[in-house]
Amino acid sequence: MQSKDLNLQTKNLNEVSFYFFFLIGLVHILSGLLLTNNYYIKTSWILNRSLDIPFLIVGLIYIYSNIKLYLINNKSYSRQIDFFLITTFGLLATVTFLADLVFSNRLP
Repeated sequence: MQSKDLNLQTKNLNEVSFYFFFLIGLVHILSGLLLTNNYYIKTSWILNRSLDIPFLIVGLIYIYSNIKLYLINNKSYSRQIDFFLITTFGLLATVTFLADLVFSNRLP
């Protein structure tokens, strides 16, 4: 794959993941605020608990595409860096998912 195509694909991934990151993050934070202030308790609890992992995944995709775009623009991109970033973010997501399973909150 040529560098120009890789740059375009990464730029598109970065833009799309930013919009999802913003939207899911906004809903997640608003549901947390509603839950804290005891408004719509069950609905906000379900939204808050169900958006933890998607918010993390979209955030990691956004960070990964941002780092990859930076490295492509500086002409220092390599496949080894891709492997390192994917492994690091995969381990972080796995640890967060396992911690979410072990320390889950009870229903309000």
